Amino acid sequence: MYDADLSHDNPSLEEKLRALYGLNRNKALDLSFRPAFLELLEKMGNPHLNLPPTIHVAGTNGKGSTIAILESILAAHGKSVHRYTSPHLKRFNERIKLSGTEIDNDALGHLIDQTVFLNQKRDISFFEITTAMAFKIFSETPTDMLLLEVGLGGRLDCTNIIQKHNVSIINKISRDHCDYLGNTLPAITAEKAGIIKSNAPCVIGPQSTEWLDSGAKQVIIDACAAQGAPAHFFGDSWNIESHGTNMHFRFFDDTLILPRPNLIGEHQIMNAGVALCALNLMTGHVTLEPKLIARGLTSINWPARLQRITNDAYPHFDIFYDGGHNDSAGDMLGQQAAIWADEDDLPLHVIIAMKDDKDPKRFLTPIAPHITDITCLPLKGVGGYHEKTDFETAAPDIHCHNADTVEDALGAINARLNGTKARILITGSLYLAEQIL
Repeated sequence: MYDADLSHDNPSLEEKLRALYGLNRNKALDLSFRPAFLELLEKMGNPHLNLPPTIHVAGTNGKGSTIAILESILAAHGKSVHRYTSPHLKRFNERIKLSGTEIDNDALGHLIDQTVFLNQKRDISFFEITTAMAFKIFSETPTDMLLLEVGLGGRLDCTNIIQKHNVSIINKISRDHCDYLGNTLPAITAEKAGIIKSNAPCVIGPQSTEWLDSGAKQVIIDACAAQGAPAHFFGDSWNIESHGTNMHFRFFDDTLILPRPNLIGEHQIMNAGVALCALNLMTGHVTLEPKLIARGLTSINWPARLQRITNDAYPHFDIFYDGGHNDSAGDMLGQQAAIWADEDDLPLHVIIAMKDDKDPKRFLTPIAPHITDITCLPLKGVGGYHEKTDFETAAPDIHCHNADTVEDALGAINARLNGTKARILITGSLYLAEQIL
């Protein structure tokens, strides 16, 4: 949680959010169910024990996209859906959606006031208190289903205080937040697998060869066996493949031919497969119809994930924004850059900003063969960020420039190219969203 997360277009709500952040006098991140969090939930009437039917989603990458796909397909089937995700892009309200609509300012202000009163000035983190807030309003507002995203890890994440869910999802696992989750893929996987609950099926998304070779798969197999939870690995009980403008989804012996999701990138086909497998396991809560699945797949709204950006000042630029910042995101963007290179000969100019706890070399290496040059930006309000010299070290064969803002970077690229066509990829952090969106 950073200062940049606390800004809001409503001054009163920004003040309230800053007050919530100020409650955490122990600034170090503590992955555990701390007494203050448990005591607040008790004061609230333990709302985490009275939630709607729930799909709980963990993974290093693809959590948010998978939830957006789930939400869209469920909405197409006429289902009312609550959603809890983090971080937000522009304002806090995005984190809590009630029946498909962001919580409004009045309801959010009242919820904060009520929660602060019950908390009684306990030392509590921002994510703890806002998760408790979400549980409270989710438990009080009827709906058909809840989509719940893990914040960090899984086993000791605040969202994992729930004692049951209907389906768990563990999507793509890679190295991120290693200081808290461990330095090996099996160790990180063990943290993610902590969300697996008794007798509730678990959907496991496609994983890298490195992950499979590391022995991490056995960690999930053992965790599912210990909980009596059926494990649904990609390639086993379900599969999905791209076929031109369509994709083929298989669940056991049944296969559906469906349109590709309207989100850009081959990885979104895999995320769609994860979502479809999970929905097939939500027996008794939704009856899937192919036409409605197709409608949902083609009307997904999930910004900052290879999102095409329109900028009237530069109509000759093909601009995309992706907030990815870790090794898996770099792999995905490298795959997309290769697809672009096969499609046309447009040069690829990267505009990047990245927090200094991320690895720019690992992120850029898969994309580097396709990059013409890099423009580096500062990140304000998030602590430390990587400087131009860090990107020069990470990608020594690519010329790097500096700029203060996205607009400055676009202007400088345009000047260098004398107004000719180019493709622009803005990436490295979700904290760029405020400038772009």
